[in-house]
Amino acid sequence: MSKKMTSRDKQAIATKKKILMTGIRLINDKGFEHVSVEEIAKSADVSVGTFYYYYPSKRDLITSMPWKIDAYFEKEVADKLVAPTCAENIKLFFQYYAKHTQDNGWAVIKTLFTTESAFDISDDRFLQMVLLELLQNGQDSGEVTAEIPHRQLMRYLMIVARGVALDWAMSHGKTDIFGEMEQLIARVFSTFLVEKKH
Repeated sequence: MSKKMTSRDKQAIATKKKILMTGIRLINDKGFEHVSVEEIAKSADVSVGTFYYYYPSKRDLITSMPWKIDAYFEKEVADKLVAPTCAENIKLFFQYYAKHTQDNGWAVIKTLFTTESAFDISDDRFLQMVLLELLQNGQDSGEVTAEIPHRQLMRYLMIVARGVALDWAMSHGKTDIFGEMEQLIARVFSTFLVEKKH
């Protein structure tokens, strides 16, 4: 049985999130190198000590981003992936991925891609668990090839998605992240589909 959250626990979560969101906004406005911990703390209306309690460094603020996208997919996305085909659900999954990327801003994403955590595609992350389930369902229904393990399929698709996101960040948000994500994911995913016999 899980322990019930106290009001103090809820306050801690809210404070941590407030610091993160404030940091993201400031980094997008000014760039990672031009924002100080003191500025983030002041804008978030917390002490510098409170910032360091939750994030040992400014860089740690960025490395918590994978946790943020996992929370987003758990709360906002997972229940919406109910299209009748795997291909439709995959398209929707990566449009939400593109939206979350865009919402965070190119400066934050560019900084994130200089950290190891940006490339964490372990199976225990919620984001990957959702994608794995979609691919497994596609294989079970015969829509997706079973010749390649679904974990490998997930890895291929995440490589493409990260490439689109990084290219968008490197262009300072000037490329069409939604259009390119849709086109490239569809092109790669089509090679995994089982041809229907007439």
